[in-house]
Amino acid sequence: MTGRFDTFLFDADDTLFDTTQNEALTLKALFLEKQLPYDQDVLKRYRTISREMWKEFENGKMLKSQVQHGRFARLIQELGLSADTSDFFECYHRLSLERLILEPHALEVCRTLSQTCHLYIITNGTASIQWPRLEKAGLAPFFKDVFVSEDLGVQKPDPLYFEKVLKAAGTCRSRVLVVGDSLTSDIAGANRAGLPCCWYNRARAVNCGTAHPDWEIYDLVELL
Repeated sequence: MTGRFDTFLFDADDTLFDTTQNEALTLKALFLEKQLPYDQDVLKRYRTISREMWKEFENGKMLKSQVQHGRFARLIQELGLSADTSDFFECYHRLSLERLILEPHALEVCRTLSQTCHLYIITNGTASIQWPRLEKAGLAPFFKDVFVSEDLGVQKPDPLYFEKVLKAAGTCRSRVLVVGDSLTSDIAGANRAGLPCCWYNRARAVNCGTAHPDWEIYDLVELL
């Protein structure tokens, strides 16, 4: 695809970073640090809560800060535990940075693409951890910039988010490819903004929604 596009807009979580594995390791470490009982039910409940709340954020029905802090408060409540969750968010991200895992071939793909193309991160994630984790994972040298929704004042899948990214990057929309794992955020957002998009579907999930990727790949190396 490098011949057709000269700018790649990469989602971060579960596209470049294996956030699913990182999440499991980090949540366990957090509960151990807080001396709280942990088992697989804790992880299952956390994932259900987190996904529900991030979906509310994508739909503009919840603030990011409510998701960041509220998911832990809700988890502790649903588990019937007693704990002060005021610093859970900060602790979680500290522990998360210590347990980073890249998606297969992410490093080599970004290194190769950066030699002839412009690479950017597009994310609804937390602004303060984006560059630190890119640097820790060795990806930072390959990216021109990171566009975080909280900095732009609008989040994926809103087409305005993508318009702001294109303006800031100063790139021609016809030469841009959006790459992400989320049909509802990355692919639907690209569709609404009229941008070519590639669904990174390592899990080989079935697309039961209304988002339409122009390409579907199972390994990032297929971008080369």
